Amino acid sequence: MIVTRKMLLAAAAGIAVLPTSLSAQDTAEPVQSDSDEAQEEGEIIVTARRREERLSDVPTAASVIGIGSLEDRGGAFTTGELLADQPSVRFNNLNSSITSEVSIRASSTARATNGDPSVGLYRNGSYVGGGGFGGRNFSRLDLVDIDRVEVLRGTQGALYGRNAVGGAINIISARPEFELSGFTNVRYGFENNSFQAQGAINLPLSDGVAVRFSGDVVEQNGGFFFNPVNDVFFDQQDGYGIRGQLRFDRGPLDLVLLAETQDLTTPNIHFQVDIPAGRPGFPGGYTQEQFTYPWSTAPRAIQDIDSFQAIAELDLGGALLKSTSLYRVRDSEFDFDNDGVSAPELARIRGLGLVTAPIDPESGSFIVDETTNFNQDLHLTGTAVDERLTWLLGVDLLILDSNFSVTTTRTPTVPNPSIGNIVASSLEFESYAAYGSLGFDITERLNFTGELRFTVSVRPATSCAVGAGR
Repeated sequence: MIVTRKMLLAAAAGIAVLPTSLSAQDTAEPVQSDSDEAQEEGEIIVTARRREERLSDVPTAASVIGIGSLEDRGGAFTTGELLADQPSVRFNNLNSSITSEVSIRASSTARATNGDPSVGLYRNGSYVGGGGFGGRNFSRLDLVDIDRVEVLRGTQGALYGRNAVGGAINIISARPEFELSGFTNVRYGFENNSFQAQGAINLPLSDGVAVRFSGDVVEQNGGFFFNPVNDVFFDQQDGYGIRGQLRFDRGPLDLVLLAETQDLTTPNIHFQVDIPAGRPGFPGGYTQEQFTYPWSTAPRAIQDIDSFQAIAELDLGGALLKSTSLYRVRDSEFDFDNDGVSAPELARIRGLGLVTAPIDPESGSFIVDETTNFNQDLHLTGTAVDERLTWLLGVDLLILDSNFSVTTTRTPTVPNPSIGNIVASSLEFESYAAYGSLGFDITERLNFTGELRFTVSVRPATSCAVGAGR
């Protein structure tokens, strides 16, 4: 019997089937904070403005997807599932998780460009978007073991930065708690032969120390969209994600260390060619079968991620200092058939007189994006004047290094013997910012708040094209 990493992950998920009410012996009784008391009273606590407060006190348009809502819908394995019921939020589904995007209040997308998305994507307060192609959507790993999701609509540039002009979405992962608990969420699709599972186990180790392990596994050999030329499904999935966290909560310091990895084959871009008769070069028109696309380029899309995060909160008595550090390496790749047809299929439809236009059936694109992201946020927040005055001061550093390339293939001819070209690009983005906010409760129902951000950004980009000859 061969034991694979996915089998070990599935076994760990099975171990995590523990009643959430099960508690460990001899664990420390956690100190109840103001936010804990507010949650007991039915209030929703968020960090939409970089500090803990009630959702009802947030002056911007905001909504929260809590763990209860996620459990009621059976969890979320994709960004589209996660944000399905959010007002003013549109998921631009391009079939592949690598190229799909989120739009809020009709904000622009970066489709067909190498620009950044106009909606800020955050995990535990750290920016996880950006890069050439793979940073316009949350990864599958980001959706594992969620505590809540905060959706902020409208410009959030003062506290979140330049890539939040349309809004910001912050996924907060469940952190280690000081009681024994766990869960599993398993799905099986008979129509596409898919198995998906997510799970977590939370273990208290001693007074103020706990660990949490989370996992995700998917295996889908079938699908709904088929490529007969390469005998593969466009929407195939296969891979895993693993996360481990250590929490140390003693005295004024609360520290969480997180490490995670993802190795994933994800659905690829696909489309149906449908050209009406009478168009130039298509006298008879051409329509492919609805779910079968004869691409000569084999569909392939992968996304591998390794990230490390440290979140520290230090209670200074009259103020709270919070530091969030993230180092994340993301490798996104996908292959694309530019013409959407194979040579035998093109010969067939030409023989029927359906197509006369010049088409190169060997034209394809192979896209690679390797992005390294370092984000450091440090802010101090507190209250004064009988808690009527709230203030926040922070600094933010983002260093993003992205190397991406597009390799295009073609059929060589006598006039043009090239077999294609490679366009390689490099993006180095450095952003330094200082920000703050000041709010005052004039009455119980009237609050005046001002926010300010000063940013210095450097974004050099280089690009070069190299042709290939026979």
